[in-house]
Amino acid sequence: MAGRSVRNYLLVARLFLLFAGSVVGEVDMAALSAALVVGFVTAESGRMKVASAKATATRLRSFLRFLPVRGMTASSLVGAVPSVAWSRLASLPNGLQPAQVAALLGSRDRASAIEFRNYAILVVLARLGLRAGEEVAGLRLEDIEWKTGELLVRGKGSRIDRLPLPVDVGEAIAAWLLVGRRNSATT
Repeated sequence: MAGRSVRNYLLVARLFLLFAGSVVGEVDMAALSAALVVGFVTAESGRMKVASAKATATRLRSFLRFLPVRGMTASSLVGAVPSVAWSRLASLPNGLQPAQVAALLGSRDRASAIEFRNYAILVVLARLGLRAGEEVAGLRLEDIEWKTGELLVRGKGSRIDRLPLPVDVGEAIAAWLLVGRRNSATT
């Protein structure tokens, strides 16, 4: 194990023992309990980001495995270390309010080809709720089915979805194609 890793593991062991000492007074290793373990992980994870809290729990488990091997505790308390709760949705930002979206779209002057393109991208993002990095950036002209009013969206993997093409989205894309791209081709 690298020196930095060893220091990190030792730091968590010290923090745990300090926590136990602050709760029960002088630390008697044989008297360590599941309640102390849960209390420590809860207290520490409340002040950390998810990745750091998970690393702390892993380091604590390692320390708790070590104690019975050295005869410092009668049994292992590894099972008392709770999993760090994490939700994939916990860090998602709140969406924009309709008035904010309207203000953003209204702020575009569309005086240049780039502004026509940017406006079309913003309308697609706002109206269809697509992800910018994969779905919108990957759109191609052949993904727009003008006659049926549908848009083919390529998602993660090989997933392809058909979405209705709202009128305002179609108009924004058409304006970029007819005005924005034509202007950029002549300059």
